[in-house]
Amino acid sequence: MEFPGEHLLKKFTKKQLLISIISNVTINGVVPYFNFDDRHAVHLFRGAHPLARFVLPMAIFLPFFITLDISRKTITLIEEHTSSTLFSPHFPKNKFLLKTAGVNATITLSVILCLMLALHAFLPPDYSFDGLLLSIVSGLLGGAMAVIFVLQPINKVKKLYPV
Repeated sequence: MEFPGEHLLKKFTKKQLLISIISNVTINGVVPYFNFDDRHAVHLFRGAHPLARFVLPMAIFLPFFITLDISRKTITLIEEHTSSTLFSPHFPKNKFLLKTAGVNATITLSVILCLMLALHAFLPPDYSFDGLLLSIVSGLLGGAMAVIFVLQPINKVKKLYPV
């Protein structure tokens, strides 16, 4: 699966990983921390600023937009550095991009929501978490999703590339 721009793809992957990890860990860790009303009593679903208010939108939008962006950039990079196009002119590229991004977002949202509901069901009714801990967990979750949804679309596009 070597093509003339393989080293460029590796460089591109490292750059995108670095950008995504730094930005997502920072944003998804700092924003919740400063928005929790009482940083010593944060609930999963209850109150003005519960954890779900930050994690559930992150679980749908982060995978969708990272997958869409990275897939598009990867396809463009491969097509610029090879003699053929990755997709035929009749192939609905936008449909492929949106379907891939939508599937990633739906699966991630479903998994995160199920985990949060299970945690909510097994905890005592008035249980609350420390805001600092939840901010760190939220930042690490954002960073982990950034890594997954940068590498997954790149590998998927590479598999589609005709040898």
